[in-house]
Amino acid sequence: MADERAKHSLLERPLLWAIPLAAAVALAGTADMIFREDVRRLYETNPDILSILGNAEQAGPNDVLSWWTDVWIEQDSPYYRPLASMMMYAEYRAFGRAWRPFCIISWLLHAAICALIVLLLARLFGHWAPHLRVLPGLLAAAWFSIPCETTVDGPHWGNRGIARGLMPYWPAQTDLGCLLLSLLSLLLWDRWLEGGRRKTLIGAIIAFVAALLFKEHAVVVPLLAVATALYRKRSPKFTAVAGAIGIVASGLFLMLRGLLAPGAWGPHFKGLTHLILKVTMYLCEPALIARLNGHDWLTISGALVAVCVGLAIYWPRRLYLHAFGAFLAVFLPPQILAGNIALPTLPEFAWLLVRITLTFVLFLLAFEQRNRGPSLALLGCLLAVHLPVLHVMGPHYYYWPVAWWSMLNATILVGLPGTLRAVKARVPTASPAAEETAAKA
Repeated sequence: MADERAKHSLLERPLLWAIPLAAAVALAGTADMIFREDVRRLYETNPDILSILGNAEQAGPNDVLSWWTDVWIEQDSPYYRPLASMMMYAEYRAFGRAWRPFCIISWLLHAAICALIVLLLARLFGHWAPHLRVLPGLLAAAWFSIPCETTVDGPHWGNRGIARGLMPYWPAQTDLGCLLLSLLSLLLWDRWLEGGRRKTLIGAIIAFVAALLFKEHAVVVPLLAVATALYRKRSPKFTAVAGAIGIVASGLFLMLRGLLAPGAWGPHFKGLTHLILKVTMYLCEPALIARLNGHDWLTISGALVAVCVGLAIYWPRRLYLHAFGAFLAVFLPPQILAGNIALPTLPEFAWLLVRITLTFVLFLLAFEQRNRGPSLALLGCLLAVHLPVLHVMGPHYYYWPVAWWSMLNATILVGLPGTLRAVKARVPTASPAAEETAAKA
């Protein structure tokens, strides 16, 4: 009897085991870089680390207060990040110049982020059975944390090892802390949308402000809140007003930052061509590689194959025609544009084509699954989180995008059975007369 009650509790309250499991996956997937001596020797002399430690070592009470009214603890990097400064200063007071304890804090922050991802996706999949709604979050945490091939000549699929790679570079706690607080804000916001009390909304606002004070990437949180409100089918008027208030708050923060840290770096427009190249790189880097190397047929073939997949999903009656169309989509563009029909059979082109095609198909599936889950809302969030990093390059700038890619990819994967059921439902059935004739035969 006790075993049955325990089993029932695990099924009805799956977060009891899903959150520890997500944290364990996050910790296991990102641990090795923290405890390797060669990595320690490499990163202990990192210029950002030395600058932060040097400023922390020399900081007096007036310096600590100045982080709230001037640039942050890394003075030669002109940003306004008072909460991040306070955290790093506290770590220095606790650990001195020891490198590994700082990295362990980053490690634990990443595990907490993965736990929040499980909680957020479990809420967004609230229409599923309790023991199933935690699966998207667990898959997303694994996708986010378990590193893929990251060598120079590697395929660079999935998360590119970004989370693991940030563990030894502990100044990226700005990204981790900001994402942690932003996810908390979004989680509380969603809870309030579903009938939470006023204190839940106040908690969401406090977490949002704290995220802004950790790193300015949080200026996009109002856009994420708008996507969530649309998913919850709140009225257009409410969504527009809430989004406008949030955007104004982000704008006021940027104005305050400009006054307190006039030289602070931030997004700036470098021309339409640069914007298109950066958006393409972040959303589908293989397509950018194809463009820069003069192989536009790869992008055209990928798009045409995705069109054939879409036709197969929405009009599945003649699947053999869609398959033949996909075959033509793969081999005709290279013949017409590059004069060689065999190019897709070469490994280097085949792999790029697969990745480009999968990106287009992913966006297609996000649209197809929009009424059965949060795929379209997460796609909107994915687009939004790239906005603050369009002007910069560097591994830690990918941390936010990889987190949202992981959530979107996991959502699409767990939604595939629903897509297949929808395709099956669209297959036309035979007429009653034809069925009677078939039965007599």
